[in-house]
Amino acid sequence: MFGFFKRKKAPEQAAASEVPYILAIADCISRNDSTVHDSLERCRNDRAAYAAQFAERFAERGIDAASCDGDTLCWIAMADELEAAHALIGVDSSSELEDFLWAVSQLNGGEKLDFSGLDLSEDADVFQWCAACNKLLRQQGMLLCGVDIDSDDLQLILVTAAEYDKISALAEQAGHRIAPAETL
Repeated sequence: MFGFFKRKKAPEQAAASEVPYILAIADCISRNDSTVHDSLERCRNDRAAYAAQFAERFAERGIDAASCDGDTLCWIAMADELEAAHALIGVDSSSELEDFLWAVSQLNGGEKLDFSGLDLSEDADVFQWCAACNKLLRQQGMLLCGVDIDSDDLQLILVTAAEYDKISALAEQAGHRIAPAETL
């Protein structure tokens, strides 16, 4: 009996097919910011030039951009481009409460989120603060999420519940993860 072998895609082909998901995620989070989109298109279409231009930025994350696979490069580039557009903020996992609250407030377009009703303990950790914030945010149809880039820092975004459903599904299709921040 003859069997059919499913041919695996080469890594570069597989990564190329995942980049449209990454673009859709970035468009949703950035509210269709053309600068973010154009930068990620450039990363998609000329990875070598993008990697060379931002080699220092990737090196700070411990990534050799020149030898990084295309999918990982575009995923990390998405986080960096969203951060540059103030749609994502990196928070150190050992942050103090005041620094954490300031960082999260930057995600709402400069409009300060009101967490005054929350009992946030200085002794808690970032994940506990995220859980407490999300308890309140869910009542408003919002969610504080993390973009998983395999980092010690949390890459936080603020989205609606509907946006979360969309981007988490797209991230999964691309082989990545976006989840409520306390679960990362």
